[in-house]
Amino acid sequence: MKRFFLVLMGFCLAPQEGRAAPEGLTFHDAWTVPYAAEEKPEYHIYGIMSNLTPQNDVLLRAETPLGKAIVFESLLFAPQKNQKTPLTTVETLDIPAEQVMFYDPGRIRLTLKQPVKVLKVGDTFPLTLTFRRAGIIKTTVEVKRCCEDSPASAPEDNGR
Repeated sequence: MKRFFLVLMGFCLAPQEGRAAPEGLTFHDAWTVPYAAEEKPEYHIYGIMSNLTPQNDVLLRAETPLGKAIVFESLLFAPQKNQKTPLTTVETLDIPAEQVMFYDPGRIRLTLKQPVKVLKVGDTFPLTLTFRRAGIIKTTVEVKRCCEDSPASAPEDNGR
């Protein structure tokens, strides 16, 4: 039984595409949506940032061959009741230790400004993230339909 758990742990800690090695810092399930013709040409990138290490880290830079600039945007203060607070551009993003953060609309996102090409649903592009402690982590961003649910999170039909 011990051998089974050791093999399982080794498999779970093995490096995978878009994920960090055993250090425990990952950015995965990255996605964006195509922008509408009347909108500014930019892509908002979302995903899941996991820092399962005992040390805080800082996201310093994000790069892709798809454009020159990726900015970090964050909701710095919790909005008061019935008040809409815009996201603010920040220089870096703090990545707290032993936390999983969802980069999602309205809270945290990476924004690719002035892309060199228009993307459509199903396209992917590489993203390189540079952290103060963890160094460089590479991932792939997938272009999805707006507000597309994964099969696991879609509401059940209940026979209707």
